[in-house]
Amino acid sequence: METWSVDQVCSWLVEKNLAELVPRFQEEEISGAALLALNDRMVQQLVKKIGHQAVLMDLIEKYKQNSQALKPPGCPGETAPRTQAEAALEVEQSCGPASHGAQMPSFHPAENLDKGLIDQRVLKQFLWKRALKDRFKYVRRPIEDDEQVLRNKSKFGHRRGQTRKTLADTRFDEIQTVQIKEESVCLDSEVEEHINWFQQEYVKAEKNWTEIDERMSQTLEIRRKMIGSRTPPKDVLQMFPFLRCPYQMFREFQLLTRTDIYKKTRYILESYAENVLTAFPAVDNPITIALREAVRQCTDEDTLKYLKMTATCLLLPHVFGNDPSLFVIVNEKVQVSTPVLAVKNPFDINVREFSLYLDKEELTKVDDCVTALAALVAAFHVFGVECPRRLSHTLNFLETLIFDTHSPYFSSLKEKEKEGGFPLIT
Repeated sequence: METWSVDQVCSWLVEKNLAELVPRFQEEEISGAALLALNDRMVQQLVKKIGHQAVLMDLIEKYKQNSQALKPPGCPGETAPRTQAEAALEVEQSCGPASHGAQMPSFHPAENLDKGLIDQRVLKQFLWKRALKDRFKYVRRPIEDDEQVLRNKSKFGHRRGQTRKTLADTRFDEIQTVQIKEESVCLDSEVEEHINWFQQEYVKAEKNWTEIDERMSQTLEIRRKMIGSRTPPKDVLQMFPFLRCPYQMFREFQLLTRTDIYKKTRYILESYAENVLTAFPAVDNPITIALREAVRQCTDEDTLKYLKMTATCLLLPHVFGNDPSLFVIVNEKVQVSTPVLAVKNPFDINVREFSLYLDKEELTKVDDCVTALAALVAAFHVFGVECPRRLSHTLNFLETLIFDTHSPYFSSLKEKEKEGGFPLIT
């Protein structure tokens, strides 16, 4: 394993049912040597799911144990632990009191290690103490620069007994900007100039989209730092209001993933419409019934195609057994904080309305299902929102097709189509 390349490591992950980790390992260029050098903290940063972390660490540990057992007694690898143990014993003896050495039996490394007289538990305790000392040998940052201290100053005041400075006479927009600056992201004068320009340009009737694109690209790094430090989305939108526009959201998604999400989403709805509409959970669904009534009154081929794409978008969570209220809400009030679509009159071409909500507030409003679904998926990535567990199958299906990876979720639909022979909607 020490000589494995990155591709060999990825093949090994697939064999161990850890195929979801392959993109991340390829991105970080984890070779065989790097794999064996991973520790618990590295694995936590590399792998998101706790179950995958446990399985990966267990596989690495088992390989190390097997490789140790296969080594012959006289190989050089056998002497390394002894050398470490000797150093640990010498440090322990030198750090202990002088009188203590007279009462304890001799622990000379050259004699006792070769004779196997040291209790393994004592040896592990010495090694653990040495590792603990090395672990905490680092230089502390000045307390004034600590992020938690800055948050506490912003929330409770600068010293115990002092009250927080009142900002009642300050505009709401300026308050939000000050709080964001005090969080963890330092804004220089150039970034502040961009933010002020965004806020002024956003309220104009005619906007300079060329300069907007250029400035949004220049401030991409600061936005990613803010979102990575868990800055609330409403604060990010306060500073960069153009993220409310679907076009800018798609452009941000493309800068992050190099993927045209609108084009991919349209392809998904067009290609999988018949499969979704004929799946068993969708046959007697109220959305399907409403689609049939709308189809009877429709004669235009393009309109019929659009109605089927709209129904496909609304039925996805039903087909995959997820909670529809976390994905799309039809003619009801939004109750969830994660990104969700609110739809009104989906099959009425004249008055239909699709709105994207984030933190129970309307983010943007569009009039077609492709833009709405693409904006929903992009919002999870752009604003760093974790996917709800009750919506995981639906979003995993969409993301596997958007990023051109293998999807294990849709095979069941094709099997049901072959077995059940559900009638097509015409």
